[in-house]
Amino acid sequence: MKKSVALLMILALMLGVFAGCGNSSSGKKDDSNINETRNLVIAQGGYPQTLDIQYQSDVFASRPASMVFEKLVDLEPNGEFKGVLAESWDLPDETTIIFHLRKNVKFHNGDPMTAEDVKWSLIRAIESPYVGSKVSFIDKDAFKIIDDNTIEIHYLYPNASALYGFQQAGASILPSKLYANAESSEISANPIGTGPYKYVSAVNGESVTFVRNDEYWGEKAKIKNLIWQNISENANRTIELETGGASFAYDVPVTDITKIQDNKDLVLLQGQGTTIQAAFYNTETPGPLADVKVRKALGYAVDKKAILAAAYNNIGSVAKGPLLDVIKYSTQDLDVPEFDMDKAKAAMKEAGYGDGFNLRIYTNENQYRIDAAQVIQNAWKQLGVNTEITTLEYAAYTSAINTGDFDVCMFGWVSNGDPDNALYGLYHSTMIGGSNWAHTNDPKIDALLDQARQTLDDKARGDVYVEIQKALCEYYPGTWYYQSVNTNAYSAKLSNIEYTIYNYEPWTWEWTE
Repeated sequence: MKKSVALLMILALMLGVFAGCGNSSSGKKDDSNINETRNLVIAQGGYPQTLDIQYQSDVFASRPASMVFEKLVDLEPNGEFKGVLAESWDLPDETTIIFHLRKNVKFHNGDPMTAEDVKWSLIRAIESPYVGSKVSFIDKDAFKIIDDNTIEIHYLYPNASALYGFQQAGASILPSKLYANAESSEISANPIGTGPYKYVSAVNGESVTFVRNDEYWGEKAKIKNLIWQNISENANRTIELETGGASFAYDVPVTDITKIQDNKDLVLLQGQGTTIQAAFYNTETPGPLADVKVRKALGYAVDKKAILAAAYNNIGSVAKGPLLDVIKYSTQDLDVPEFDMDKAKAAMKEAGYGDGFNLRIYTNENQYRIDAAQVIQNAWKQLGVNTEITTLEYAAYTSAINTGDFDVCMFGWVSNGDPDNALYGLYHSTMIGGSNWAHTNDPKIDALLDQARQTLDDKARGDVYVEIQKALCEYYPGTWYYQSVNTNAYSAKLSNIEYTIYNYEPWTWEWTE
């Protein structure tokens, strides 16, 4: 009997030891599955008006859509090109590129990704009114499919920015068999790509949910569940970060920088941006704004330093011309209206509008733009120009701008650092109704933009871009007032996040606790 009791005691002790092996001896929580159970919530200031990546022209749509769709090439944080769906590429001459595609890549529905999908997708992109300008250099009648994994693409002309065109979100590759006869709305409702995340659902105006693609061709996403959340109020994005409702937030208010820096649970992600903000004039609308003298008179009345202080707390810098000074070929040697209220009044009188007139200023729910619009409103009042500021939800806002139902709109443009990307989509007449918000329609500007694309010599290309900037200042489609500093923030419990002016890759992020 005593031997039996002793054996039972030994057995109990052994079981206790083995049971204890399942827990951390330090008493810390086992977080091995935290990336499987904790959502990654990314907050931005607008809801995507579509998830059809080839029928969008803004970051609120391209960011979440890029979780699903992938391009042939992309940019490294240092600005160098890297292959994505293209493993490599050859340049046999100035108007030809041959892409060698990755093998065994599948769309989310199981269809293999082939050269036929590349051809179909790029033709669709060329024909898109929203992204067509980015890839319009491609000859859509001259694709040559060598085999399932090799495609030869010809250009209509030599193009120094060609690879940047293939890097654009709108040049993403879609499944041709699935979408051959699909409307854009159908693609938006059921986006199928090759990317690291798969679409799950959307709550209109609020959020879009994705789940990890466990059959992804590359390294699988670390965090299983991803939500893109629309939080239009700038201050509310910071609040959501503080309370844990958001994991990462784009464009936190500059007034919250100190608060974020003092919070040990948050990390500030700040650096030079490639976004320019402007008050764009509807140059095609009948009335005063059709007169460049009036547009320049309004420009003289805008105190850009006052906008910098009132809207941005003096974070960032004022913009002079249409091209950010961090972008290649930018020049500051421009004849552009600088703040001078006396000149503004004299120019307005000379244009025949000394008694003023009425204007409608449109903006979306971006507080920076609202604040800038209010500074401009007060300035123009001194010219006798009475303005009404209308703030719209983002989808309604872009719809009004694209149809020309506005006088002045407050808008920004994000560039990938290439001057063609910074200027062509905004000012070429073929982009009216897409991303040419000022409805700029000038044969000289069109010709120069086309010429710049086709000029391969670096110095000669630079000379053309200087001429473009001068021509835009002469036409004056808008008052460029702000050069951005990107101010984002995220939870200190996230890792693998580094600042970049290009696209972040949330599939590489992971929870550490």
